[in-house]
Amino acid sequence: MKDTELYKLQGEKKVYIKTLKEYTKDQLTAIYNNLKQQLITLFGNQYEQSDSGQGYPPALAFHKDGLVIALSYDADGLAVTVTSEQ
Repeated sequence: MKDTELYKLQGEKKVYIKTLKEYTKDQLTAIYNNLKQQLITLFGNQYEQSDSGQGYPPALAFHKDGLVIALSYDADGLAVTVTSEQ
């Protein structure tokens, strides 16, 4: 990812931030797993899961008190999306 991008998709905002460091797939997987464990600690072990089918970890969606926090990791990178339920 070369530039910072901001775009809107069906009412949710996703922000991609350029970092000063390139991360390996193993590092991104470790970050994904760490974030997953932290979200489970905060929201409980109940979440929706969808398989990427591309060799990446599944996308996860945690719901609580009108918020949805989604965690996904694919060829585009690692993303955390926060939206409100409607």
